[in-house]
Amino acid sequence: MKILCINFKGGVGKSTTAVHITGVMSGIGNTLLVDGDRQVNSYSFFLRGDLPQTDKVVEISNSLSVITLNSLSPTSRHALSQRISKIGKLKFEHLVFDTTPDAFSAAQIISEIEPDIILVPVKYGDEGGLIQLRHVFNSIQALIATGLNPVVKIVPIGIDEGSIIPFLPAVTFSFSFTDLIPADPLVFGMAMFRDFEYIWTYAGYEYLYDVYYNMIFGK
Repeated sequence: MKILCINFKGGVGKSTTAVHITGVMSGIGNTLLVDGDRQVNSYSFFLRGDLPQTDKVVEISNSLSVITLNSLSPTSRHALSQRISKIGKLKFEHLVFDTTPDAFSAAQIISEIEPDIILVPVKYGDEGGLIQLRHVFNSIQALIATGLNPVVKIVPIGIDEGSIIPFLPAVTFSFSFTDLIPADPLVFGMAMFRDFEYIWTYAGYEYLYDVYYNMIFGK
């Protein structure tokens, strides 16, 4: 299964979503996290804050590995395409992609990895992320026009569906909303950047494992 976490705006929760989806999927089958963001936050989470020292796959456990989508040297669009193709052929049951907020590179990633599920995080108070939904959905529409039919889900982070819908363009594909993720930057920040632990390991947040699980396996 190929799972894509995307928004053409940084700081909306893509890396947090990708990390926790990877945590869910690695408990089910051999999973590779592919970090396509130059900040490599999701990659570094699994290395407890360390930055990448190699372009190759790094094994974290028997069922979880990580790799950067971008090489450590500057990457052209052609080189990125070749790397996407190479990573797609690796022998993993599940691939989780954390994409760059760069719209051109992200659109290329959407079209070339052929995702099964697309998760679009949107965060409360981030109007830029809401505005970018139009461009994200138009890119997904272009993908579907090629004959692919991914499941598309919006991940609301501290924001209700009614506040998101006015920013969505008219599209022909169906999409749904996942259950709400709480907007708690302090706890999520500690989990992601200090403790390097999944959010569901914190008291009061245990239920979030089921929320992330249902992003993939729920209706």
